[in-house]
Amino acid sequence: MPLQQVLEQLADYQGSRLILLNGAAGQRRVSGSFNLDQADTAFDALISSQKLRADALLGHWIIVR
Repeated sequence: MPLQQVLEQLADYQGSRLILLNGAAGQRRVSGSFNLDQADTAFDALISSQKLRADALLGHWIIVR
């Protein structure tokens, strides 16, 4: 599954919306199983493993670079 799709789903579980500024990174294929009760931890792990940066904006948006 593309990274962007996974991040969007995890952000949705956190009640946030995602803006991914790195289109090439968003197309990377990722796989794994994540505990959706800890979606924020899974989100942070993916961001870190892909060497990206995430910033919160107004509490409802997550901007990933």
